[in-house]
Amino acid sequence: MCVLAGCGVVTGAAAAVYRWVDDAGRVHFSDTPPASHTEVLEFAPGTAAQAARRQQLLAEESAAAARDEACAAARTQLAQYQSAGRLVERDPDGNERELNADERASLVETAQARVDADCEVSR
Repeated sequence: MCVLAGCGVVTGAAAAVYRWVDDAGRVHFSDTPPASHTEVLEFAPGTAAQAARRQQLLAEESAAAARDEACAAARTQLAQYQSAGRLVERDPDGNERELNADERASLVETAQARVDADCEVSR
């Protein structure tokens, strides 16, 4: 019984860890803050494998959000090209030139290809 009591109980509470770099450039970690120049790091309970899985899920969510944003931008661009009364391009001096039908069709085709690439049907 004493052995079990001596082992202690591991809690699931996250603890603050302070990180700082001293004047010599050495990195230090501690559970108590130094006088200045600290960065608080929060560690979630669990194993390294669980932490890696959480990081993987966050990365996947971030990538999915980026894909959704790229898809929305591509769809918006395509809709603008398709619905515009006229399309113009500006040269470096600010002079405008209206695009002809072939140039316009090429822009729409390029925008459609971007939608096809950025908006996967399988999602």
